[in-house]
Amino acid sequence: MEIPTSYIWFLKLKLTKFIPWQFDIELNLNSVINQRFKEEHSLNREVLTFGKRQDMDTFAGFEIKNGKVCENVVVFHLSFQKNTSDWNIIENEYSDFFEFIQNKVLPEMKECIKDEI
Repeated sequence: MEIPTSYIWFLKLKLTKFIPWQFDIELNLNSVINQRFKEEHSLNREVLTFGKRQDMDTFAGFEIKNGKVCENVVVFHLSFQKNTSDWNIIENEYSDFFEFIQNKVLPEMKECIKDEI
């Protein structure tokens, strides 16, 4: 399984904590979160989860297509319930890890820090 280079770069620099987001050092294709995504999403998509927002059940993962890990990032919120057609678990999608950091992680980090000061 080949992980996007941008993510590997962040790991090498030990850039894994952007409160409220935290990124995993080791990615597990068979994680419970990946399985829940598959069960709760009605369009038969798969992800390799790499991150979680610490204060809610929001996760981020690289999409998997035809067994290959892609560059695009899917942000999703699990219900831990049976799939319902009236609720889409996907909150947003980004073309790559850098777009995800810029448009999701950093603004949420800025907001979180403002609340803490």
